[in-house]
Amino acid sequence: MWDIYVRILSWFFDYMNARSPFSVHRIALLGKQLGKNIGEWFGPSTTSQVIKALVHNYPESGLGVYVTTDGVVYKDHVEEAATLKKSSGFGHLLILATIRLGTDKLNPIYNDAIKATFEFPQTLGIAGGRPSSSYYFVGYQGDDLFYLDPHHSRCVVESKDLSDYTAEDLSTYHCEAIRKIDINSIDPSMLLAFYCRDRADFDAFCAEVQELNARPGMASSILTVGEKAPDYDDDDDGRLLSVADEEDDDLELIL
Repeated sequence: MWDIYVRILSWFFDYMNARSPFSVHRIALLGKQLGKNIGEWFGPSTTSQVIKALVHNYPESGLGVYVTTDGVVYKDHVEEAATLKKSSGFGHLLILATIRLGTDKLNPIYNDAIKATFEFPQTLGIAGGRPSSSYYFVGYQGDDLFYLDPHHSRCVVESKDLSDYTAEDLSTYHCEAIRKIDINSIDPSMLLAFYCRDRADFDAFCAEVQELNARPGMASSILTVGEKAPDYDDDDDGRLLSVADEEDDDLELIL
């Protein structure tokens, strides 16, 4: 397990090379293709599209990514995302849902639904925050949301053979404290994330969503499940963002 752990963490090292496909450098460069300058804040929509592109450009991760921007999880599009470039069939799916639940502040009618998503076995938490601060919410108690705050500068981890890293080398990739914030203080714009291991897990996720929406006293839903997405006529040709490695001669960004 240690070897797997180190290999996964290496994907996020702060280097512009093939070994670190999810580095902050790649995130920033792909965000620039979406109109976000280096150092500019990413919203949930930009973040989800960048994650989708990074995963698509690194099939070795074994993940599929499905992004919904209207709060509806369409099963036909999920099927496509979960089987893309996979010979093993449906599996290892990351579901990202970008939602806005209010204008300037969170509408409290959604509080119960937000908290209930942390009870889903498939949940990975919520990327959100409050004005000018981004957090990673991982659970709740009462009206408090527990979160991790990754915004602490650390010394870059030295690049070396994966077998040479120690627990001390990698300790800064983990937050040392968990904090809490009242749910009514968070920003209404957020990114919900779920992971489905296989088709049965996705079916269970759909059942969780439907059960939540039918729960007595639930004021309003934040996610629903649909069988088939509407067929809109557009010019989207399905191309994804990509970025070259530092050792490549040509660093042109391709959309």
